[in-house]
Amino acid sequence: MPVPHLEIRIIQRSKGSFAVAGAAYQAGEKLFSEYDQKFKDHHRKQHEVVYTEIMLPSNAPPEYADRATLWNSAEGVEKQWNSQLARRFVVALPREVPLEMCPQMLQEYCNEYFVSKGMCCDFAIHDPDPPGHNPHCHIMLTMRSIDENGKWLPKSRKVYDLDENGERIKLPSGRWKSHKEDTVDWNEQYHAEEWRHGWKIVQNKYLELAGQLAAVKEELQPMKDIRYWVGKVITSEQAEPQKKPEPKHSITERLKYEQEQQKQIQEQKTPKQKKQNMEL
Repeated sequence: MPVPHLEIRIIQRSKGSFAVAGAAYQAGEKLFSEYDQKFKDHHRKQHEVVYTEIMLPSNAPPEYADRATLWNSAEGVEKQWNSQLARRFVVALPREVPLEMCPQMLQEYCNEYFVSKGMCCDFAIHDPDPPGHNPHCHIMLTMRSIDENGKWLPKSRKVYDLDENGERIKLPSGRWKSHKEDTVDWNEQYHAEEWRHGWKIVQNKYLELAGQLAAVKEELQPMKDIRYWVGKVITSEQAEPQKKPEPKHSITERLKYEQEQQKQIQEQKTPKQKKQNMEL
């Protein structure tokens, strides 16, 4: 029985990642990056790419239907060294659903949870050798919303803090006290839970359409960071209430969990504690 999973990551410039390169990789194409003036060539992976599609919200420019145009534009508007360029999903596809049904399954999922909210969506279905053993889909999403004229909107805006009388607060420096607010809430943690749950619902719908009795049951990893889940497939017989067994994780999942735990511990340490560790 397969174990589908949903994984979410951010493509970020400070980590050496690029949106155009990511799009070229998942589509198995050769794309030119305007950012570093280089070709990103992943055509060697084209043999495992069985379907690609770009889905756009109604106010997006029609030229964004071209992969290179979309991601060069999304990347070009980001000016900071640590800019978040795109959100990337990797989702396993249930092998019980025929591969020819998967494009429709992904279209329904992406439209419901991403495109209808204002994101541009680029997805690619992969079926690496040997065929049928690991079908999965890469999904890339834009990080900015688009206005009615097709222009990228800012990710955040300045909001002035007000006192109890509704007046702006002046700082000793002479500046007005303010803070930044996100213009969209796509980075909020609760959305990751929605996306995970939504993927379970859509998969189960298409499993039923395919005449399968199996159902996907989501299983949250014991991690504080909501970026990675394992989905567990259960049969209709196993869906009956019963004593829940202890979860079994693969060595890879355990190592990932331990690495994340160590990272969180290090991030929580004070600069003094970090210095003491270095001296030891």
